[in-house]
Amino acid sequence: MKHTVLFLIFNITLIFWCQKVCSQRIVDHLPSTVFHKNYHQIAYDNDLFRGLDYYYTQGWIYKVANEKLGNFFLYKSLFGGFNSQRVKNQIFVIGAESSAYTPTSITKQNLLDTDRPYSATLTLNFSKITLDTIRNFKLSSELILGVIGPLALGKQMQTSIHKLTNNDEPQGWKYQLENSALVNYNLAISQRIINVFNVLRANVLGRMQVGTMSDRISLGAEVETGNFLSKFSKNLQSKQLYFYYNSVAHFTLYDATLQGGIFTKNIYTIDFQHINHLKYEQHLGIQLMLKRFAVGFDFGNITEEFKISKSHSWGGINLTFYR
Repeated sequence: MKHTVLFLIFNITLIFWCQKVCSQRIVDHLPSTVFHKNYHQIAYDNDLFRGLDYYYTQGWIYKVANEKLGNFFLYKSLFGGFNSQRVKNQIFVIGAESSAYTPTSITKQNLLDTDRPYSATLTLNFSKITLDTIRNFKLSSELILGVIGPLALGKQMQTSIHKLTNNDEPQGWKYQLENSALVNYNLAISQRIINVFNVLRANVLGRMQVGTMSDRISLGAEVETGNFLSKFSKNLQSKQLYFYYNSVAHFTLYDATLQGGIFTKNIYTIDFQHINHLKYEQHLGIQLMLKRFAVGFDFGNITEEFKISKSHSWGGINLTFYR
């Protein structure tokens, strides 16, 4: 119990450390009726929040939104919709993100056949978010550039945390997937379809990912209930509190964290025929906004990602500071 408490304290400390120095699963939950072009967001996931230590074991992301980023050519190349009147309703975001994955046992020194390989990713993300405040529609386009492999420092991060908390030191990172470049383009949409007295809302969700990190199509729905602003707003003096639940089906053709980078050969990967191409992911969480500060807690679950595997759960926290 003592070690668990120390580890949770370390996790929250790590979030603020990432803000100073700085995949896949991190959920981006800005308060969904707030439209503001300048903010900082920090999020951290760990399966220890669910009492586990395997598969998607941890991840962090640090994002900065600034309207001046829109002047750079990378953002001009990102798709932002067809209606030119929406240009004024765009948010430009840059972020750094890291994720780490392990097999079901980190204490075994031998390679675990038919289990998830050790892998880690480190990426730089460029995003453009376009909001249609009339139709309650959100379009997000994102370019991801990064690396999978030892350069992502997954071994160093997990080993340091386990030493600090006096937990078992992972033994199999020497078998992790080799270094390979990651380049991905992601496109996501969210369309509100139900709004009951601004207390209960429902959205349909869609996402497409293409590149050397992940190739998949996702479709799902989200339900939110709580205290909301009436429309997308720039009002930062308001208070919001709401709960959400979303469920998404993923059809996956390629996942670098399971199958390895396309530019390298690896000691061990999960073959294409052993991937579960259809999988389901759910998230349940709460978001609280108090003027210029927002905090959220999220619990995620995903069904089996490959043959002879099992479902997995994790928890996360996110903090947002508006400027």
